[in-house]
Amino acid sequence: MADHLAVHMIRRRTNSTIISLHPRPDHRETAAKSLHTRIRATGISVYWNNIFRDNADPTFVLLSHLWYALYAWDEVLENLYNHICFLV
Repeated sequence: MADHLAVHMIRRRTNSTIISLHPRPDHRETAAKSLHTRIRATGISVYWNNIFRDNADPTFVLLSHLWYALYAWDEVLENLYNHICFLV
């Protein structure tokens, strides 16, 4: 089953909320706890920590969610490329 990331952001001046959808565990998709751990690791990294510290815009937290998804795709495509090279 393909993994998917469903995220919705509600932006307000005083308080913003990010809602993410996580299907039942039997779908073999990223669990909420796993995504939470990865997003926390994003906040600990020097690169993202500087962005979060220098900008009050909550959009950067949403971008860190998207960064996780894009990074995962990059790893998958790299593995696929290596496998195709092996087959050729």
